[in-house]
Amino acid sequence: MVSVGALTAVCRTLPVNQTTASLSYLLLVLVVASAWGLLAAISSSLVAAICLNFFFFPPVGTLTITDPQNWIALAAFLSTAVLASELSDRARKQAAEAVAQRREVERLYSLSRAVLLDPGQGSLGSTITSQIAETFNLRAVVLFDTFSRKTFLAGPEDIRLSMEEIELGLETGGLTEGTQAAAVKLGNKAVGILVVKGDLGTPALQAIANLIAISFEKAASEEVSSQARTARQSDELKSSILDALAHEFKTPLTSIKAASTSLLSRSLAPAHERELISIIDEEADRLTALVTEAIQISRIEAGKVKLNKAPTYLSDVVNSVLGQMKLRLEDRPVQVSLDPTLPAVLVDRDLIELAFRQLVDNALKYSQQGTSVSIQTSR
Repeated sequence: MVSVGALTAVCRTLPVNQTTASLSYLLLVLVVASAWGLLAAISSSLVAAICLNFFFFPPVGTLTITDPQNWIALAAFLSTAVLASELSDRARKQAAEAVAQRREVERLYSLSRAVLLDPGQGSLGSTITSQIAETFNLRAVVLFDTFSRKTFLAGPEDIRLSMEEIELGLETGGLTEGTQAAAVKLGNKAVGILVVKGDLGTPALQAIANLIAISFEKAASEEVSSQARTARQSDELKSSILDALAHEFKTPLTSIKAASTSLLSRSLAPAHERELISIIDEEADRLTALVTEAIQISRIEAGKVKLNKAPTYLSDVVNSVLGQMKLRLEDRPVQVSLDPTLPAVLVDRDLIELAFRQLVDNALKYSQQGTSVSIQTSR
């Protein structure tokens, strides 16, 4: 109002004609619309129309308009002023929305960097809620993790909620005035619920919920990778220890084998001593075979095995393993059916014998005493 009065005084002092005054009032209305909005601009338009009629349309000094053309000019001015005010106000609001959206995107980017690049030294839920509250200046943030059944809180206000209240907020879109809720989903599976209190748009809320879901998935993947890495390191350590122990066992076994072989070479030893020495010699061979198997298995588990493939007949493998295990098979009937037409296969004979010994050993361990063991080869 004051601006219209000031402009009227200036126009009366100069003085100016009706056209100049009308354009001046129209320019003023546009400035008011840009600065204070549509309502102030419409009020200014009405006051400007009255001033234009009173001070510039004859008869001057009255609100009476005698010339019909002045009525048309006044109506055109008022219509133009209101329409221009509405357009200017709309442009102002769109500019403000664009600024707000840009700030929201900047905040989302900042939040995504803070969350996704977090080293993960603390609790993921506590870190995320704190980052959300700080980045978007929210009064309260509540995150419920459906896996751990834990609730994480952040923000200056304390709004402790039960699971029933959180689920209600998810169904209704909010719990109290200024509070909103969104589901945190991985695909079609809900992994959490986010409740915020403060000035935050629905698109931004959903974007934050999606970011939380990605963070949960990232944390789960890192946990799986860490467990796999730990298991791999454990297997490597186990294989290294087993390999070292197996090599340590080989030295005394070699000595025992050498001593038993030397004693057996003496023909003057009594019969019962020769029998005992034979048992020592055979058991030394068996222990050596077990140690060799342990070394091979440890190398296979560690991925350090080197295959020495050569044409091998399965019948030779079966007969070799049965010969090595004859002491363990003494009280077991063994039924062997070998197809003589089978061709040679390209395999590592030591490893295939190791695998076959394991199969026979399992058959002996997990079957009743005295039952027969059946071995068959076929195409």
